[in-house]
Amino acid sequence: MAQELSVRQIQTTSQRVIQTNRLLQMSASELDVFLQNESETNPLLEFIEDPEYHSRRTQTDHDAVSDDIPDTESGEQLSDYLNAQIMQTLSAREQFVLDFLISSIDHNGYLNINIPETAAFLNVRQDVILRLIRLIRSLEPAGIGAFDLAECLEIQLKRQKYDDPKLYLFVRKGLPLLAENKIRKLRELLDCDDEDIREYVSVIRSLNPRPGSGFVSHEKEIPIIPDIFIDLTDTGFEVRFNTHLYRQIRIQEEYRSMYRSAGSEEKAYMKDKMQRIRLMQRSIAQREQLLNGLAELILSRQMDFFTLGEGHLSSLRMQEAADDLHVHVSTISRAVSGKYLQCEHGIYPLKYFFVQGKENQPVRTDIRSLIVSMIRKEDPYNPLSDDEISRRLKSMNIIAARRTVAKYRAASGIPGYRVRKKYG
Repeated sequence: MAQELSVRQIQTTSQRVIQTNRLLQMSASELDVFLQNESETNPLLEFIEDPEYHSRRTQTDHDAVSDDIPDTESGEQLSDYLNAQIMQTLSAREQFVLDFLISSIDHNGYLNINIPETAAFLNVRQDVILRLIRLIRSLEPAGIGAFDLAECLEIQLKRQKYDDPKLYLFVRKGLPLLAENKIRKLRELLDCDDEDIREYVSVIRSLNPRPGSGFVSHEKEIPIIPDIFIDLTDTGFEVRFNTHLYRQIRIQEEYRSMYRSAGSEEKAYMKDKMQRIRLMQRSIAQREQLLNGLAELILSRQMDFFTLGEGHLSSLRMQEAADDLHVHVSTISRAVSGKYLQCEHGIYPLKYFFVQGKENQPVRTDIRSLIVSMIRKEDPYNPLSDDEISRRLKSMNIIAARRTVAKYRAASGIPGYRVRKKYG
């Protein structure tokens, strides 16, 4: 009896954690679609009438690229695809941990967890976590469940039985050198010639750096709609949470009355549906509370940006936000995923506000925006070289070497000054 109760508790905890994680990752419009789909399979679910929802939904549909919001469940979900491949029998606790790990895989296919912290959070041994991660990585698509790009590519190389140690060294340590065009250092690292490097690059280009991208992508399928607004009012900045793009839910009152007089079979059915609605209500409330707290934190830490605009971000790490809001850093990562904030300077993904920089120095995102701004204003017949941009930044007390300028320029899709130069 005790074991049966324990299994039931594990399953309930698993459902609650996974449901909360799932709803937390959704944008407002995704959540609206999810709730509407739920209402079609749960007759006890009722929407609370909200006139402002209808007016905003009409406006949203008018502004969207497509006339209709796509059905986010129309394609196969990565979690379903992975679970369908698992043939071995898992215990209730192992299934709970596996579901949590799969729910922690981002839209690119990478696993965003810290193993010791996750083991402590789930109250399991680290070797259980590691074993289930290996199970995930044995599945298709190859590379799924890696912690970063290098590991993702290594998994794919091993799957294809490549055994050249230099190829693996290229993936682990050579990719940053290639990105910065440090070919000489790359040759020294690998002890090879340019022809070998070209062959290695050809192999790497045949791999998939984002193994999770072939599945349903909420961010691509649904129009960008801000989850949070930061408005400038007469009394200062004000955070406004966008709750009117999805409707609040409740249990239909008539079913509460029917439940009291229902037979055992009907009672069990209604109880299951009621519990699901309550679980969604709790998860939505936690989502709103966290996003509100996150917005307030971003406003307080990035006040210069909201006051002065781009080029004035301050350093802010997700771990700092997690410490401030008393949650795990993976929760912050899920919360910012696919969410957008609108202010007078435009619409920005929440991830935009989480950057790391040095004291009294602009963070990388702002240095990059300054470089782009300089190039946009340059004389097209006498464009700025990377050295000149570096010198101009230095005159603004911003230290950025020529190679750093070149890296940020290339990352912004801007060619070198010789290519930009106009003649005639």
